[in-house]
Amino acid sequence: MITSIVVLTYNELDKTKQCIDSLYKHTKRDDYELIIVDNGSSDGTKAYIQSLSDVIFIDNEKNQGFAKGCNQGLNVATGADVLFLNNDTVLTPNWLEPLRKALHETDQVAW
Repeated sequence: MITSIVVLTYNELDKTKQCIDSLYKHTKRDDYELIIVDNGSSDGTKAYIQSLSDVIFIDNEKNQGFAKGCNQGLNVATGADVLFLNNDTVLTPNWLEPLRKALHETDQVAW
């Protein structure tokens, strides 16, 4: 079972790099698909995202807003679960499995 991780970006290249680096470092590759929606960045963020492998990239020419960007990512997600991750988040070891466990322990939880 994979989790679709949707990251919305708008500039903030350094924070985006930290976020993605921590994702790669602390998440097993077989556990997720990464979807990045860029909302018209002009600081090199798009080029960085395009340099990544195994990423589903949605490239908006102009800022579509947070909600629409999230919905665009959700529309292409194929995972059993979907997680929206802010691009200024730095992940730590063993972060994903406890979230999955909490989500599936009861039908009263949502991410």
